[in-house]
Amino acid sequence: MNWTTYIFYGADIREYHLDFIKEQISKIAAISEITGYFLVDDHEGEKKLCWQVFDGHFLETEQVNILFNN
Repeated sequence: MNWTTYIFYGADIREYHLDFIKEQISKIAAISEITGYFLVDDHEGEKKLCWQVFDGHFLETEQVNILFNN
């Protein structure tokens, strides 16, 4: 709608595959005019990675859920 395409991918992925997926998204960002936001979290909700793609750039930030930290 409104000339925008949305893609959703939801799956359980082993942590050791994150580097592969991040590399693939980085490659797509470098060759395509896409904007994207990817949220990756662990099954306990303690650690979250935010990957952002905009104008050929890939930005990664890490967020820790303060509600679960003692």
